[in-house]
Amino acid sequence: MHNIILAAHRGDRAHAPENTLPAYRAAIALGVDMLEVDIHTSRDGVCFMMHDHTFDRTTSGTGSPYEKDWAEIRTFDAGSWFGPEFAGTPLPTLEETLQLAEDTPGLWINWELKDRPDSCTEAQTKYAVDQLVAGIIRHHLEDRSIINSFSTFALEYAYEACRGKIQIHGQGVAPFDRMFGAVTRPIESYWDWACMYPANKGELPPKEAYDACKALGITPCVCIPDTEEAMAFAIENGCKMFTSNDPATAIQILKKLGKR
Repeated sequence: MHNIILAAHRGDRAHAPENTLPAYRAAIALGVDMLEVDIHTSRDGVCFMMHDHTFDRTTSGTGSPYEKDWAEIRTFDAGSWFGPEFAGTPLPTLEETLQLAEDTPGLWINWELKDRPDSCTEAQTKYAVDQLVAGIIRHHLEDRSIINSFSTFALEYAYEACRGKIQIHGQGVAPFDRMFGAVTRPIESYWDWACMYPANKGELPPKEAYDACKALGITPCVCIPDTEEAMAFAIENGCKMFTSNDPATAIQILKKLGKR
């Protein structure tokens, strides 16, 4: 893996419909180090990949994942909204995504858990974590996986479920944190990564955010506009991983900066 890790945010979403196998494969073809993907669970317990808490924006379906069984979800068109050449593209399952990772030597996956107590229940959150951890172990991806969530409950449970064998990724550190839920253990005792955030929407994360993260011994990463100025500032302040919405552009910038 490169010294500065490049993760494709929901795959190569600039050139294919996000969180689909075509987007994942397009990003892999570009040579990214990692895919950042999002996991939901259907009413009947099938884990699948989608970012939003409803189907409306990125599929032909509507409503919440928790209201529908997988047999129905699998029929949703997750590609036509992006372009006619992707018509009929389904949402991939967790299992299909795990298999893609296993079949792609050296590829890392940053698994974001969308099931969390502020959107479903604690029991559903635990189920999603258990399914993910079991899948990662079954496909021998412990050393190529990061578990990510905005939920303190989900991350604390994930850390216990994986017995510390899979890296944990949180969302910002105080006073720039974006986490939901009460903290019952110091984040520095189990977080490996934290995404940096600005004080105000529309700004870039400031130096103080990176400094607060590094003071805890947690490695900073970021999802920011794919521009040379923004990426150079992040690297200068210790960023070790970019989650990019346009990985082709990000690769060119990193090459220009001598980081790839």
